[in-house]
Amino acid sequence: MDEFLKNNLNTQLAFLLRQLVSVDKTCLKKHPIPQKWSIHEHLAHLGRYQEIFLVRIAVILKGKTPYLERYKADDDPIFHDWCNRNSRAIIEKAILDRQTIIDLMTDLSKMQLTQIGVHPKLGRMNVEDWTNFFLLHEAHHIYAIFGLKHRFYITEN
Repeated sequence: MDEFLKNNLNTQLAFLLRQLVSVDKTCLKKHPIPQKWSIHEHLAHLGRYQEIFLVRIAVILKGKTPYLERYKADDDPIFHDWCNRNSRAIIEKAILDRQTIIDLMTDLSKMQLTQIGVHPKLGRMNVEDWTNFFLLHEAHHIYAIFGLKHRFYITEN
């Protein structure tokens, strides 16, 4: 796996966790913007999305260029189960799953990294591209959490 990609897998979640240090924990489930996710729901989504990513990679590695439907959290009952967990449990599980992703990606051969899965909007992507897509998606939610934190939840240090 490309070192830049490996570094992003190693550091992006750590960056998110650092951002949460200054958030008043009583505010994690508050919805300052109606019909938008709270920080807690973003965390639940990111945790669940790591599981989805692992399943997608497993399907791609089986071959035959699979077509993978878009993931919609609101239609996923397991996402709602994640939302019912406390934030600390979500973070702990996310850290474990991230290590699983890193271990998997590190162990893949060059040939496995070139295997293709088809996304309905983005088209044909190899495993490295799916990983980049995963990280970009995650970064979008980290950005949303960063915005919520600074607009509504930051504590005085």
